Amino acid sequence: MRRSSEALSAADTAWLKLEQPGNPMIVVGLLGLDGTLPLARLRDVVRARFLRFPPFRRAVIARDAGAARWQDESAVDLEWHVVEEALAAPASDEALQARVAQLLGAHLDPARPLWRMHLLHGWRGGDTALVVRIHHACADGTALLRVLLALTEGAPEDLHRPHRRLDAHGHGPLAAVRSGAHGAGAFARLLLLPPDPPTSLRGALGNGRCVAWSRPLPLEPLRQAAHASGATLNDLLVAAVAGALRHELQVRGECFAGMSLRALVPVDLRPPSELDALGNHFGLVLPDLPVGTAGPRDRLAATHARMDALKASAEPVVAFRLLRALGAATPRVEAPAVRLVHEKATLSLTNVAGPRARRTLAGVPIDTVLYWIPAAGGIGVGCSLISYAGAIRLAIGADAQRLPVPARLVADFERELGRLAGRVQNSR
Repeated sequence: MRRSSEALSAADTAWLKLEQPGNPMIVVGLLGLDGTLPLARLRDVVRARFLRFPPFRRAVIARDAGAARWQDESAVDLEWHVVEEALAAPASDEALQARVAQLLGAHLDPARPLWRMHLLHGWRGGDTALVVRIHHACADGTALLRVLLALTEGAPEDLHRPHRRLDAHGHGPLAAVRSGAHGAGAFARLLLLPPDPPTSLRGALGNGRCVAWSRPLPLEPLRQAAHASGATLNDLLVAAVAGALRHELQVRGECFAGMSLRALVPVDLRPPSELDALGNHFGLVLPDLPVGTAGPRDRLAATHARMDALKASAEPVVAFRLLRALGAATPRVEAPAVRLVHEKATLSLTNVAGPRARRTLAGVPIDTVLYWIPAAGGIGVGCSLISYAGAIRLAIGADAQRLPVPARLVADFERELGRLAGRVQNSR
């Protein structure tokens, strides 16, 4: 019987084209469980809840010649897609981080549906970590979170909070880009942006990856501190990342007064009618992080002003159109386009709102939720923020040549948040 097939969108195809040896375009999620989950029970959950999403029952065909297409598989081999292993003793956070780093750099089998799950036993003595790897052609970071939560049990939540619906009321980038002059201006600004300052955080990527993550940091005190300063919680978090990068560059002797580094920040563009859709439907903005500004409060003020200016920008839609163009481009056009992105920014920075209440997986409580996005366009440092059950965590995924000690950046981020919250509250 002939299997049905369907063309990939241009935006999804772009992620196949961005893949390079040693640098797969894979979004990685981690669910840390407070207890042990048997492999058989996980496979039952995957069969019932995960395989209902069509991309996970399909393989990609004609990747190198002609248009790429999804083709339905007659059966998905869960013995290959869902595997288990024991972490090397002692199975501390460091051992888990080392294994996650290996998985970030491991390619998926192109002949199979583009996902795999790794059930890692023995973490923290008797706990389990589930690492889910999904190719970016299947889903972006927001869609990955929805998929992860589809595996779990708990009260239903709207992960697309009102502030994330960028065009729900006819405002924001989708409305802005409808005025051709605004869209053309954003496109010109993107092309004319000068390259980011040359630092050792930028450069050719190696073959090794490294990861680190923060402690869970309570959200409410941070939100209160941000609002007391006239900023948003997101402004506070971005300012803390800027402060951590400042210290990293100071250690390397590469920081100077007034210096800024750009971040690639995804912006969800799904309309309300498509909130549950997978695939890729996001744009990008490139805020300047004020790493050369001394003083946490001054960095917060500068970050707030810069992020505020981007909220009504057409840049996210322009970037989405460029991504679609890359998916339809010839190899002659692809390399300059990727180089253009690489020159404009030093890091990627994502912020996803996760569940406000704790959830379970096959009845086992989940105490940790983390994720990483790939090093697209040669960007070697990735920072992912995610909230869960009233706390926020930062996860770093980096090229080992660009950021060999990501734990230092994590520690500096935690320290910066403490300074920001303390100084703002002390000034009231």
